[in-house]
Amino acid sequence: MWGLSWSPSRMSTFNRCNRKYFLNYYWDKLDWVEINWEKVDKWTVLFLKKLSTIPWWTWDVIHSILASYFLELKKDKTFTIEKYEEKWLDKLIEAKIRVPYFLSAQRDYSKWYIASEDKYKDMIWLVEHYYKEIPEDQHDKYVEIIIDNIRNSLFNFGKSQIYQEILKNYDKYEIYTEPPKKDFNAMKFRSENVADWNVDLYVQPDFYLKVKWEDKYIVVDWKTGDISSFDWGLPEQLLAQWYRIYTDNGWDENLKIEWFYGNLDNNWALSVWDKIWIESFKSYEMEINKQIEKLSENLVDNDIVNNNPVSIDKFPETEDCKKCETCAFRCICKKKTHE
Repeated sequence: MWGLSWSPSRMSTFNRCNRKYFLNYYWDKLDWVEINWEKVDKWTVLFLKKLSTIPWWTWDVIHSILASYFLELKKDKTFTIEKYEEKWLDKLIEAKIRVPYFLSAQRDYSKWYIASEDKYKDMIWLVEHYYKEIPEDQHDKYVEIIIDNIRNSLFNFGKSQIYQEILKNYDKYEIYTEPPKKDFNAMKFRSENVADWNVDLYVQPDFYLKVKWEDKYIVVDWKTGDISSFDWGLPEQLLAQWYRIYTDNGWDENLKIEWFYGNLDNNWALSVWDKIWIESFKSYEMEINKQIEKLSENLVDNDIVNNNPVSIDKFPETEDCKKCETCAFRCICKKKTHE
């Protein structure tokens, strides 16, 4: 068993629902177990863990397209997002949206229990299809909505302040972008100030700029979806990303970091550019340690190295059933609460 690890998404899952956290991160600890008076095996849980929702999947596609675009821009600084769309977008939409969507929609979910043998095991599997939430005659409509969202996000990206700055002053910056496909080894690092080096931290900035001839970085994070709950503070994902940059630079207190947060659903609705101060960095480091301590309370002997969870019964389901509406694991939740 690998030791305990930490990431913003892991903490978000834990805070959202302890039961979902257990099923997502400790599914392999199950063989056949009784959950809420029903027999569930670990391969059922693994399958449900693989499901994604349409909003998350759409964002992953947008993220992959932007990462691919910046790799091309680094090769040719005259290669605009408009040129990229003209050359690649229709092909990408077919390969990344239409084909995977309909494979998921037409998949025989009655055979989900042989997930390891499924010829589509590397393709996207959608929660909405597994739970039959989309009528058969509505699939074409849903695909077009997804495509429109992607096109709109790319349009707003092209109009964004940070993108226009890059085009105008390209030679001023070194561009860093994560690969189109997640590289978990590249995301992993450790900090001497977190859990005495004993916990793997998983953070990788989506995209950032290093200002040449200065110890200065601009960390960029894009947002899609409802912005009504945005509190205009430092977003958790950005905090984690610049913590990684500070750590990689040896905790240099002279390092300057600015952050940009933009809404790709509507570029004019949310656009923030601000500075990060060393006090915020130190405060967040303390918060990471508190979060790891909180996670360790659900481990046998609080042992973060062995990382053995206590009984699944000690990981209760959320009381907020609204959170369950899109959860892949809801079919093995308490029926009296979550039906």
